[in-house]
Amino acid sequence: MEGIIQTASVQVMRKMDKKKQYSESEKKVIVYGLELIFDSLLKSFAYLAVGFALGKGMEVAAVMTAFGALRKTSGGKHAKTNLGCFTLTGGILAISVGVPMILQISETTYIAVAAAALLLYLEFAPEDEYYRCAEREKQEQMQKIKSVLLAAFILAIGYVSGEYWRIAALSVVVLQGVTLINKKGVKRDERERI
Repeated sequence: MEGIIQTASVQVMRKMDKKKQYSESEKKVIVYGLELIFDSLLKSFAYLAVGFALGKGMEVAAVMTAFGALRKTSGGKHAKTNLGCFTLTGGILAISVGVPMILQISETTYIAVAAAALLLYLEFAPEDEYYRCAEREKQEQMQKIKSVLLAAFILAIGYVSGEYWRIAALSVVVLQGVTLINKKGVKRDERERI
């Protein structure tokens, strides 16, 4: 599938290059960006197709939107391969859509688990190497605040939207929070030396 995406990206780049003559380095960057866009669109289409085929298309769309926004804001670990990424993301979406059909929890348990999840974001977000240098500390703090607020917003929407959405929101926030955990424990003072 990667070959098809790369071929499509090169073809689009060639058509774009007819209108404006790009340098070789610009072409490489544009092709890379197009590959990322096409790859994301293809994965999204696959997740939605499976969701609609199983009668859960709207649920997959909602969970995918929440997960994507949270992932973009808070970062997280990446799989080593494209297939690994597809599988792990698909697993997170499947759990977030499927678990609410079989699990019920009390409001007290929801609040306790939600608070624990928010602590993950407070401790580990954003998990992105962009923020690992000292001169980006203020940006890192702003991104952390955005991540916590977005996670809290998703949890609040889930809380008021009924039992199914409560568990779905909690699943998305918790599972994305787990991808933030930095096993190496790199802290700010260590990041300055990286």
